[in-house]
Amino acid sequence: MNAVSEGLLYYMSDEEIEDLVNFGLTVLQAKTYIALLRLGNAHASQISPLIGTVRPETYRVLRELSLKGIVERSPGTPSEFRALPPNRAIPLLLAHFRNKFKELSGRKQRLIGNLGTYSPDFEKHDERVGLTFTTADNEEERNILMIKQVRHDYVAIVSKVGLRIMGGQGVLGEETMLAVAGAKRRGVQIRMISEIDATNARYANNILKHAELRNLNNIQFYLQVFDKRELILGPAASDAEIKTPIKVTRSADLWTNNQRFVEAMYSMFETLWHQANVSSITGIYQLPG
Repeated sequence: MNAVSEGLLYYMSDEEIEDLVNFGLTVLQAKTYIALLRLGNAHASQISPLIGTVRPETYRVLRELSLKGIVERSPGTPSEFRALPPNRAIPLLLAHFRNKFKELSGRKQRLIGNLGTYSPDFEKHDERVGLTFTTADNEEERNILMIKQVRHDYVAIVSKVGLRIMGGQGVLGEETMLAVAGAKRRGVQIRMISEIDATNARYANNILKHAELRNLNNIQFYLQVFDKRELILGPAASDAEIKTPIKVTRSADLWTNNQRFVEAMYSMFETLWHQANVSSITGIYQLPG
């Protein structure tokens, strides 16, 4: 290796490193990836002086990058490492970043609620600044995630079309039905109210395998309450949402963990639950066998 190429290897742009850090790498991981790009196939002993660390630490970083899928390791002793080309590595990092963000977003409100129990001013603060009532983006995805996370009590009011989705119709319907079945296996109490007729009787039967279900006419909205702590509500689902192959964002849907609002909506559900008709389901839409 000549002096010019050595100099190029030692030089790493702070901007490039910062960009890679923004895509989820540590500074040391970013330096290692850039060094590998410039070296091509290389041993850990060749990489260590370029990133300013000892060989065991270099091996640790290379293992981390291998787990992220952006560094490949060849068999043999000592192993050689090769960086995945940027046009393949960066989209992969972005995908990891999106998945992590989605996972953390799903945990955020539950963590806020759990930690908030330690603060006597938690609810008062939330109501004052208005952070507990927000538009629910990607409503179907969020519903599925929250059903997967519910622990004890899940109640829902859904329209005729909504019951078809809850009962398994369409791609998102299949995912929703699996989430409901999983909640049932975890011992969650599940109750639903919907308008039931010949158009959705099949899906009502699917729901009855996992939940209590009662019939109420002319439902024009949907409501889901999770563990009496948070809820999502919005206008009734449409036929287009079953037929559309993409996951639609419903900007009119709302999420809140404001306890007074949640308690009021849960009380409304209980009132409608006692008014709803159970005989039409058990008499007409019984499960086979």
